[in-house]
Order: sequence, then C-alpha cells, then structure tokens
Amino acid sequence: LVTKHPLSRCSRIQCDSSEVGCLAAKHFLANDFERFAFVGEPSGMNWSRWRQEAFVRRLQESGHACAVYQPPDTDELAEWEKDRQRMSRWLRKLPKPLAVFAANDARGRQVLNACLAADLPVPYEVAVLGVNNDIMICETSQPPLSSVAVDMVQAGYAAAELLDKLMRKTLRGQQS
Repeated sequence: LVTKHPLSRCSRIQCDSSEVGCLAAKHFLANDFERFAFVGEPSGMNWSRWRQEAFVRRLQESGHACAVYQPPDTDELAEWEKDRQRMSRWLRKLPKPLAVFAANDARGRQVLNACLAADLPVPYEVAVLGVNNDIMICETSQPPLSSVAVDMVQAGYAAAELLDKLMRKTLRGQQS
C-alpha cells in the first residue's frame, strides 16, 4: 500500500530547476569558458540537486568536466567561516579562468566572499553566476553578482489566474 503525503494534493509553484542549470551552462559556454564548477545549496535541497545535475550534464554534452563543491559538514553548516575557509582552498586549487555556477544568489554571494578571501579576482579569474536575481544580494555584493532571473512574481500571477478559473468552474457547477 502506497500512501501519499497529506500535502501532495496541494498546488505549488516551482521553477524548472533543470532548465535553470542548462541556461547557466549555455551562458558560460557562449562566453568561451572551458573550466567549470558548481556550488550547491548547503542543505542539499532537491532544486539545488536538479540544477547541479542539469548543469553538469549540459557541460558533459559539450565535452567539459565540472568540479562540484562538496556540501558542508555539520560544523561548517553551523559556522560560515569554516565553510568559507574550505571553499577558498577548493577554489584556489581549481584551474583558471573558472566559471562557477551557484545554486542561488545567497550561495553565489558566499562564493564571491570565498574568492575574496582566497585573493581570486572576480571576474578576471573566476566568474560567478547565481540564481533568482535577488537585487538585495546581487547589487550589494562586491563585485555585483550576475544571476539567472527566475520570474516567480509572474508565476504567482499565472497560478492565481488558474485558481480563479478553477474556482469559477466549480462555482458554476454548483449553481446548476
């Protein structure tokens, strides 16, 4: 007997994380990068994994390898400075120039911070791309963070429109 999660019948909005990963790879490839890395969301959320898988797959299809930053351990999750030190060492060891895709803007900012600590000039030796185009993160980062824009506001409007249509259909069915 297979039971479903109680919330499985609820609607949700979810961006196509695989497409986001492909877009990031295409962007870097179009800009003639040959060395790549991925830094995922620290707690390993599904959307981060899907972005990683699509990014790596698209690069492999183009004949390129991709280094993947291993998730932080418990101590590193509790203290960013420990994770930053490991990330800085990892980034320093990778061949340059390097294109780094971060699973989201918050992680992208952390990559920029690790590059600064490792004395790696961005964007000259390391290019960093995040996701969500969060203005508060992207514009206040040093240097500013480039990001894949995911239009969740428009998705919310589309979901509301669909809900309205479903409710109107249900209401018409009850009035008959």
